[in-house]
Amino acid sequence: MVVPGSMPNMILSSANTPFLRYFVDMPKLPHKATQFLRVLIKLLIVGGACFVIWKYLQNSKAFEDDSVGHRITSLFTYSNIGILLLLTIFNWTAEIFKWKVLASKINNLSFKAAAIHCLAAHVSALSTPAKIGDYGTKAMYFKPKQRKKVLFLSFLGNWYQMLATVLFGMIGIGVVIFHLLPSFNWHYVLGVIACIFFWFLFPKLLNQIRWSFKGFSWQRIQEFTATLHSRIKKKAMGYAFLKYLIFAHQFYFLLLLFDIELGYGLSMSLISSMYLLSSLLPVMQVLDVVVRGGVAVLVFGLATTDESAILIITLIMWLLNVALPMIPGSYFVLTYSPRALEKVKTA
Repeated sequence: MVVPGSMPNMILSSANTPFLRYFVDMPKLPHKATQFLRVLIKLLIVGGACFVIWKYLQNSKAFEDDSVGHRITSLFTYSNIGILLLLTIFNWTAEIFKWKVLASKINNLSFKAAAIHCLAAHVSALSTPAKIGDYGTKAMYFKPKQRKKVLFLSFLGNWYQMLATVLFGMIGIGVVIFHLLPSFNWHYVLGVIACIFFWFLFPKLLNQIRWSFKGFSWQRIQEFTATLHSRIKKKAMGYAFLKYLIFAHQFYFLLLLFDIELGYGLSMSLISSMYLLSSLLPVMQVLDVVVRGGVAVLVFGLATTDESAILIITLIMWLLNVALPMIPGSYFVLTYSPRALEKVKTA
């Protein structure tokens, strides 16, 4: 799913895999071998993404309740479906604009070109460990000498998305504890203080352990980020926060459809808490959606006993924001051609 955030350290720990190195530093092979390898990679990416969706639907507990079908058909009118699809479009539009702004450091992409990058990368991310395909696929749409910069920009976009998840999640957890778990108020305060302390300590720790990403030190990454105009960083961060709010309100709208009325403040707090907790769990992508459903049931179980509705909502969110965008994304992956890159940039 195009989730509001994911653990950057989990992504970066996989950054030096052969898969990513292939996309960044593509080896020069004979023409026929290159064509065969490109077709094979395309089929593996799309096939892997289809397998993830099939596996999730097969293992989903949302269909175990016999009344699920009747419940869904009675709630989802044409107007409700239209609203949900519109929110999905808005969600992806914010993601596309975020990448368009970040990529302007290298090329001034059109909206169509940025959309192709994001949707194709979404399919690759779904079928690769720790979503590293997102990095590699976007890099393929740029010249070889620009690809390492693309990795940094992709990382920055994911970092902003994670920042939105953490900030809203921390506020949400505080509200949930205040209303439902008041005995943990002091634990929450201590946790916030620890997080603030870690936030300032984290950069120094990375420098101390000489952490690097694709051979670039943390100091080099900071220097590259400093070269970005403040306008680019502010706009990208704004789109990341906008995307989060759209995504969260889509979930809230589904809660209302299923008559789970907990109040706007508590509902949004439970949603933000769920996304924060699920994004902190280091799981393979094939298990991500299953774990996310389990976390949703656990978090919302503090306020409601309607587990089947929560599972159905999680499934619908996944289908709208992961499975549906995979259709155009798969087309862009299968029709990718280096010769078309210049056309894509200005389309």
